Amino acid sequence: MLDHLIEPLRTPSDALHNSLILAITAQSEGEMRRAMFEAKKVAAFVADETIAEIKSRIETLLTETADNAGA
Repeated sequence: MLDHLIEPLRTPSDALHNSLILAITAQSEGEMRRAMFEAKKVAAFVADETIAEIKSRIETLLTETADNAGA
């Protein structure tokens, strides 16, 4: 999942995408909370439609990853 991080960051939407990926892959609750805190801060600078697109993209990544987990 970490291979889907966007580098270099160019826009707030890139930062939001990465923060959500980091929250999902966090190794501890503390790491997850920090990533979600950053995601919430960045989301203030991202249009609602873009937030919905990012969520959908990540949900697709999660589904594809889960489907391929046993392959």
